[in-house]
Amino acid sequence: MQMDALQVFHVPKTAKSGRVSESHLAFRQDSSGFYPGFYMDTCQRWVWMCADSPASPGTQAPLAQDSPVEVFRGYEAYLFLLRFAAGLESEVQGETDIFGQIKEAWRNEKSQNRSLTRDLEPWMQRLFEDTKDIRSRFLQNVGGSSYGTLTRKIIKNSSKTDSDGPVLIVGAGKIARSIAPLLLDHDLWLWNRNAEKLSPLYSELSRKSKSSVQQFSCNDEQRVWKEAKHIVVCIPLNPSQDEKRIAWFREGGNLAGRSIIHLGGRKPDCGAWNSLPLFHSLDELFELEKSAGNVRSIQISKAVKACEERAKLRSLGLSLSITHGWEDLASFA
Repeated sequence: MQMDALQVFHVPKTAKSGRVSESHLAFRQDSSGFYPGFYMDTCQRWVWMCADSPASPGTQAPLAQDSPVEVFRGYEAYLFLLRFAAGLESEVQGETDIFGQIKEAWRNEKSQNRSLTRDLEPWMQRLFEDTKDIRSRFLQNVGGSSYGTLTRKIIKNSSKTDSDGPVLIVGAGKIARSIAPLLLDHDLWLWNRNAEKLSPLYSELSRKSKSSVQQFSCNDEQRVWKEAKHIVVCIPLNPSQDEKRIAWFREGGNLAGRSIIHLGGRKPDCGAWNSLPLFHSLDELFELEKSAGNVRSIQISKAVKACEERAKLRSLGLSLSITHGWEDLASFA
């Protein structure tokens, strides 16, 4: 597939027009279902990558005039994907978590719809190669570039001592796995509704930590929400469960001394969570990052320019020799 056939549709979950919903992605459906391609839902955006999709979403399924959908084609599509994967489109510029999320989502997509993603596979391979190269050259050791670093700062600011109680991590997915190693100076409690997915995280942290690491079963959910000193939620917002969890947290008392950091949503979407005194959403993490200043501005600027140059080279069809490891090759197995 040539680059000219590559198309990306992007919907930010917050825009000048206000909060948006997945209904803005109605254009990606035709009479038979979804257009063939790769769809990704993150905490900040929806991204749809496809080949030979309709020339314009408006010709197939007109959108509201205030729809925040952005459409990229060819060079611009690949440039957006490269910036996206490198963390340059994130609120926390240069953050590392999104690259892992994209690779994991691609592996899952391929296992379910291999025939639909065949045309996109060469471009995903180039994307992974280019992202790893740009990150290694310009974004290594960029301070404050992960949610884990920011979460640790919030917990430290909320604590009276360096380790004044257990930190509960809710979830066992990519975000939980990236954050937990940065909290090993605390006693860690781990909970996930799927115990099988939780076991590898528990084993890894137990080997590394000098503090206590415990995993809990589904039956212990109420207890850990009551007793944990700090709670880091690494799963999406869930209205059917959130009210119950808030009630359990309140029952534990000492609301002025216990904190919750919810990485599954932004403040306008968090509803009743916002009533808790020491509740922090993704917005607070983003504000903390902005207040850190422009220490990383030079590296970020170089990375942005490198993305533009790499996208131009790819648009010319040039073959690039970039070293990548077994982890990247496994994404295409």
